[in-house]
Amino acid sequence: MALKYLPTRFTTNFALCGLVLLIISTCRAVDNSKKILAMKFERHIKLLKQFPCRPPQPRIISVLELIRDQVETYETVQPDVTILHRCDNGTGFCGTPVNECQVQNTTEVKVVFYVRNTVNNTTVYKEFSFQNHTDCSCQPKGNRIK
Repeated sequence: MALKYLPTRFTTNFALCGLVLLIISTCRAVDNSKKILAMKFERHIKLLKQFPCRPPQPRIISVLELIRDQVETYETVQPDVTILHRCDNGTGFCGTPVNECQVQNTTEVKVVFYVRNTVNNTTVYKEFSFQNHTDCSCQPKGNRIK
């Protein structure tokens, strides 16, 4: 014989209390989750602020990109890279989406390379001038100086 279950006032109230407790604990979990995410966000911003857009950073630069119009196609340059200081988005944090780290001041530097003529197999030392970034600042994204 099957017993028929009839909800009583006690079981109905008990179930209702359980539902209320479940909702409250879920809300607390969501609230705690938001607090944890906010704390992680603040930690991230604090870390970024340790890298302000100020001193230019040394970068390995391909020489051929810089002197393409100063050498012939049959000449090779050694080394094929140099180190120049640069301001860019990898240099520092500006803190707003409308600004980026850009060059503010430059100075000319002269670097000597070994240039080989592959046609007549001669070599010479040649001095080339480059712009080295000396100061960086946060500027609007459209104001790029090359």
